[in-house]
Amino acid sequence: MQLFSGIIQEFRSSFPHPAWYRQDTIAGYQKLMSRFYNGELKSTAWHGGPLEKESFSILSFLKDFNRSGLIPFDSQPGQICLEGELPIWKQRAYVNAFCVPELGHKLLELNQVSNIKVATIPNHLKQKRKVRDGLSHLWEPGDDSTDGDLFAYPASRDLNSWIFTPKARKYLRSLVTVSIVDMTWGENRMWDLVKNKLAA
Repeated sequence: MQLFSGIIQEFRSSFPHPAWYRQDTIAGYQKLMSRFYNGELKSTAWHGGPLEKESFSILSFLKDFNRSGLIPFDSQPGQICLEGELPIWKQRAYVNAFCVPELGHKLLELNQVSNIKVATIPNHLKQKRKVRDGLSHLWEPGDDSTDGDLFAYPASRDLNSWIFTPKARKYLRSLVTVSIVDMTWGENRMWDLVKNKLAA
């Protein structure tokens, strides 16, 4: 019986904390995300498990972004895996985060930086928005032959909106999602650029 109870408890703990679906302020999301980054929460409304190991290298930046009101819900560092001198696996650095519209507009200024692409999209939209000269797939960038477009996905796109309280759902949809990507394979220049822009 104890074993069965333990399995049930572990199964329940894998689900996002109910508080994720009741937030109606940026400060509320900041507190929850901070608990997730510190290991107190095992998942978020957007990520069904603990922080990925690859994210430890950018964790300090994610915490800085969160404290500044830019709430990251999906990200990865730039990496290149070599076998000898040949790259066998690589990815671009990016972050998807939501914030108030004014902050999203400020971050669009980073489009002026070479090889940094930024897109914003209102969270009340259900479809992705295409932005020129980006990536074909933000989640899985593809290889060098794929030069397509950067797609910005609203933070509310893949969530079951009925789980949210009406007030929380309305608030999330009033925000914007910002997608920022470093177009250079393996580079991580964007993290300091975003941190500095948020601090400016």
